[in-house]
Amino acid sequence: MVVSRRAFVGGALLMALAAAGRPVARAAAAAAVPSREDWRAFHAYLKELAAAGKFSGAVLVAKNGQPVLNNAYGMADKAGNEVNTLQTRFCIGSMGKMITGVAVAQLVQRGKVSFQDTIGTYVKGFPNEIADTVTVHHLLTHTSGMGEVPGNNHAQTDVDVLMKEIVKQPLTSEPGTKMQYSNAGYIVLGAIIEQVGKQDYADYVRKHILTPARMHDTFLGPWTPVKVKRMAHPYALFDTNGQWVGMPTMDGTTPEGELRDLGDQPDGASPAGGAISTVGDMLKFAQALQGTPAAQCQAHPDRHGGQGARPEQGQQVRLWLQRRAAQRRARGRPQRRHPRLLE
Repeated sequence: MVVSRRAFVGGALLMALAAAGRPVARAAAAAAVPSREDWRAFHAYLKELAAAGKFSGAVLVAKNGQPVLNNAYGMADKAGNEVNTLQTRFCIGSMGKMITGVAVAQLVQRGKVSFQDTIGTYVKGFPNEIADTVTVHHLLTHTSGMGEVPGNNHAQTDVDVLMKEIVKQPLTSEPGTKMQYSNAGYIVLGAIIEQVGKQDYADYVRKHILTPARMHDTFLGPWTPVKVKRMAHPYALFDTNGQWVGMPTMDGTTPEGELRDLGDQPDGASPAGGAISTVGDMLKFAQALQGTPAAQCQAHPDRHGGQGARPEQGQQVRLWLQRRAAQRRARGRPQRRHPRLLE
């Protein structure tokens, strides 16, 4: 049975947050902002979970761009007795969709793509009822009516190969009427990025996002955990017939099964997700989006007069960041500088 990377990784993260977040939630009831002591308690609780074999990973929480919790827990490779560190690489699953979204926004800001354009403007192969009705905005917001990628083969990262199957699939709902999570939709966005950016999706992302943001520990393309330096192995529970039995539930209940190391299983990153990264690189990504007024939300009309960021949003962000800069200068601190991903 093929284990869904999105379900396994996403569910594991949700489980960890739900279980480990309780001490902070209690503290938050008494104070709007968790104190240093609250974060120490949270760290201690994660250590307890790791010691009990109920949590494994790295956690970074930042406030105003500065980490307030930054630690690793548990094992990256049980058989190799390798512990997780802050430099351990993890599959970030569908968090990679954020990267695809930023790439599309960059093309919109450069006037090369409009959020309101239909996908037939950029890619071929879809029947007219899809090509002329589904927009870039629909794809970004999971309202296109598209669903999963046929075959669910995460090891396949070639956008052209994936698109040959996606164009054959009918829509499950009328575009714009229903929110339905769609990996296929983000593959189509990757095809648009390749067509407009005139280069491979991974090459575009490396040049325009990873390198400017200094995300040197983030990797796209095909990969196998055992072949990647400093990468955590994924684990899953299987029954005696070799069938995946699912994930722990939100109340902490763990299904019966044998825990298996999937570190030798080929996988890969596509526009729908699956990149390898570290918690440090993910903070750099956030800083590159939030570190300057331009990276926040500055208005830039698209080439067809569609709906970009509203001018008042950009003005609000600029005023807020100007106040923050003035406060830092008043305290004698230098203004932070981060690379910008969006103009």
